[in-house]
Amino acid sequence: MTWKDAVAYLDGKEKGWLLYVDNAGSPELDLFPYLPRSIHGATLITTRNSGCVKYAPDGAVHVGGLEEREAVNLLHTTANFTPASDAESREIVRELGLLALAITQAGAYIRKTHSLDTYLETFRQYRDRLLSKRPDIDTEYAFSIYTAFDLSFNDLPANTQNFLKLCAFLHHSLIPKDLFKRSIISGFSTYTIRKSLPPPESDKTFISNLHFLGSEWDEVTFHEIVDSASQASFIDVSTDGSFYTVHPLLQMYIKDRIGGEESEHYICTTAQLLLGAIRPHPSVGAVRERGTRIGVPRTLLLFGELEGLPRAVGSRTSTM
Repeated sequence: MTWKDAVAYLDGKEKGWLLYVDNAGSPELDLFPYLPRSIHGATLITTRNSGCVKYAPDGAVHVGGLEEREAVNLLHTTANFTPASDAESREIVRELGLLALAITQAGAYIRKTHSLDTYLETFRQYRDRLLSKRPDIDTEYAFSIYTAFDLSFNDLPANTQNFLKLCAFLHHSLIPKDLFKRSIISGFSTYTIRKSLPPPESDKTFISNLHFLGSEWDEVTFHEIVDSASQASFIDVSTDGSFYTVHPLLQMYIKDRIGGEESEHYICTTAQLLLGAIRPHPSVGAVRERGTRIGVPRTLLLFGELEGLPRAVGSRTSTM
């Protein structure tokens, strides 16, 4: 029996049937030819590709991360251990971004080593090794967490991969679209307060690393970069399209995969992206050569410090 025969068979059935399509993740995959048209059955598609909503616009159900209480319960169940206090367990599941597979793997490790109180210390020291291992649990899932990321990340266009590498060195939550827009418009250049103090020559190297984003702001091209990351479920886009959120484990994966030297490269490049977006607010008074007075740009309200790098801490109420 061919797949066409199977579709014809389901189309001809007058009683209820269920077609289950699992892990339909490839953006290039067109499922329409494989889906029966009969109204007497149902089709269930599981996917990380948000573009699959086109197959049933009114029937799509977004499955997000676990709630914190659910994550803690899953950790304890898998570890076969219930501590007197949930404090350490809550810290573990937050570190793992409430991702079910990562929590299940952590629980299995804790069950074998009886080390809930030291797990976070071990995880932070050996994160790459732990997340690269196949889950040591009774499951048919064949891939480690990092292998699963590999399969999707390596299929992304080069510009999207570079975009996500920049996002890996920002705070994961509510990264503003305007950060990229303003920096592109300024040519990614550092704002100069005094002509006698120009930006260092090294800025040019990091500016050249950002040219994949374009030499001028192009809404359509930038949306294509973001959309390909979103379709792979690597970022969540806010309902108004103004902010992006990246899963913390994806950030860990990118940092571990690119290694120390390339990490330094992307830290400096991301810092240059931020410098390009920082400009004085127009309502602030002029610069004075002596006792230099320059308004703190509202952009700065969006940035904190993480690993020596400014990070987006985003607020929907902040304006840049």
